[in-house]
Amino acid sequence: MTDALLHAASACWPALARTLKDLKEAKTDLARALKELEDVKTMTSFRQEAGTAMDQLHEQQWQQLPAKIILLRHGQAEHNLDPSILGQDHPNRKPDNLCELTSLGRSQALAAGERIRKLLGNDGVISVIVSPFERTLQTLYALQQELGDVEVRRVHIDSRVREQEFGNYQRDMDQLRKEANEARRSASLGCWIRTAIY
Repeated sequence: MTDALLHAASACWPALARTLKDLKEAKTDLARALKELEDVKTMTSFRQEAGTAMDQLHEQQWQQLPAKIILLRHGQAEHNLDPSILGQDHPNRKPDNLCELTSLGRSQALAAGERIRKLLGNDGVISVIVSPFERTLQTLYALQQELGDVEVRRVHIDSRVREQEFGNYQRDMDQLRKEANEARRSASLGCWIRTAIY
């Protein structure tokens, strides 16, 4: 009987060896799967922490935004009363950026300062972005005289907010219409004539 048992055991031995080998491979696969699962948990935790940090950053940025944005145009300037002052032929020609406020423009700026003070309350804080043009700086100066206890935290002079120039349109409008009509007539005849408006 021992021989029969030995024979049966020796016959089962290769199958047992394969089973042991399969178990070792399964153990290795299971360990790899557990490691991948840990990595996924770590990445998920990292993503959640990163998401939380980003949410906090967005909240901080949101809190730094101003509660109100007030856009204000300069008061009446010299060229608003007499546009010809910008023209080449005017005896007292002034560049656009040097046109100053009129007395009405100064009054408008003072009134704007008073209105902003009332809008913000006497203890408001403002930051100002202004163009380098003379009339805008004069408007800011007059406005500050009426702000009371409103604190001007920062004044940033930025040429990007100045008026944009697309050529000299200070010319005679009748002449411009005449040139535009000539250009349209020429175009209807099948040719194109470029009319410069500078």
